[in-house]
Amino acid sequence: MNTDEQHFIDTIDAIARDEQQADPRLEEVRHFYRSTMVSERLAHYQKYNIKKAYKLFLRNTHEQRPVAYRRYVAWAAAAIFAGFIMMIPFMSDNKPSHEVMAMLEKHIPALTDSVPVITTSTGKVIMLDHADDNMDVAGTSAYVTESGIAMNNSDKEESLLELVVPYGRQYQIALPDGTAITLNSGSKLKFPNRMDLSRRVYLEGEAYFDVKKTGRPFKVSTSAGTITVMGTTFNVRSYDANHAGVALYSGQVMFSAGDNDYLLAPGEEVVKEGNDITIQPISDPRASAWRNGLIVFRNQRLEAIMTEIARIYGVEVEFKADVRDIRFSGECRRTETVDEFMQKMRLTDEFDYEINGNKITIQ
Repeated sequence: MNTDEQHFIDTIDAIARDEQQADPRLEEVRHFYRSTMVSERLAHYQKYNIKKAYKLFLRNTHEQRPVAYRRYVAWAAAAIFAGFIMMIPFMSDNKPSHEVMAMLEKHIPALTDSVPVITTSTGKVIMLDHADDNMDVAGTSAYVTESGIAMNNSDKEESLLELVVPYGRQYQIALPDGTAITLNSGSKLKFPNRMDLSRRVYLEGEAYFDVKKTGRPFKVSTSAGTITVMGTTFNVRSYDANHAGVALYSGQVMFSAGDNDYLLAPGEEVVKEGNDITIQPISDPRASAWRNGLIVFRNQRLEAIMTEIARIYGVEVEFKADVRDIRFSGECRRTETVDEFMQKMRLTDEFDYEINGNKITIQ
């Protein structure tokens, strides 16, 4: 394959990934490809799985033809491109919105071999271990990437599904109403298979919410309290009932605990420590840093830091030295290995450590 042919194929792939093009003519094609007009004009093709058919076409051609034939493959791709205006990768009723696709295509490094799973109300476990543009989840169609899943609204009887994100992973989900959620390591989210009846989810762990405004309230239930919103962006951290926080970035939310309601404005957070609840300017850097691939801690006890590290990297931590109460501040990127993180911590000369397989011993 010559350079021009490779450039042509790379350009097609870039347009399909919705990347901006340097050539104004290609940029016009990209905008046309994104327009709803294309979907409407090609609606009668939706019964075909274009993505799988195209992959099969390429695989069969490359496997069965010598190198000399590849130039014809490129021009065949050009004909498909001109005739269908890049129907790949998605031309079906299950295609997520551009906003959701942008979220799902975000690469989130996996720090463990464990994979997220969805459990249905009947106990069936569905492993989300591969990308699939038409996965069936308890009778509901879903679009799955390596880093997330987009759920369509079900026409079945309402039931709860549970998404579990293991230690060492982060995962994203777009609910049937368009609400986008990023879940941190070791988190669980229960959500309905349809959201035309109820917009309530149940969270255990940490998640960042971008709630779709529909005119009906959206509720997040946690062990620490309930958050009620209309359409907004906020972070919820509630791994246990005694230590929880809600940080609001846009819109307005109500945090309810017991008989008390707390109304938040953008830039504020509600912090729950035991029975004490306070509203203050956002001060916890973790509320936004974790979504950007950062591990941040400010004047935190080593025990709390290592609890976080255990979740992020999917490891076990044992203390043999009495150093749990020593406080540290610092940050690093989540893409660093756990050994690289621990080496930086050891530079303080406050403790030593040993890593044996999946276990860290503080000594």
